[in-house]
Amino acid sequence: MQSPIFSVTISDQKGEICLDTNTARLQAPDIEDTGTVGVHFDRLDLTAGKYFVDVGVYATDWERIYDYHWNVYPLEVEDIEPHKGVMNPPHKWEFL
Repeated sequence: MQSPIFSVTISDQKGEICLDTNTARLQAPDIEDTGTVGVHFDRLDLTAGKYFVDVGVYATDWERIYDYHWNVYPLEVEDIEPHKGVMNPPHKWEFL
């Protein structure tokens, strides 16, 4: 079977999408009956808050949804200092 498209979306509690990625442009290997698919993020850089992780599996032409889990997987990010916005990348200030 040709490999389907796998997707991961992270959204905040208001439904705003913070991250949306999928395997549509990858040369993913064909799959057999069973297996495991994973995605690795070096870092997410989200500010403190509650988010949801959605995952889906689609036909290679996006015409059919094989499986989709929406707002099922909660993700809570904690931070020492409060920040505004949805991103908090590592950073440092430099004064010259």
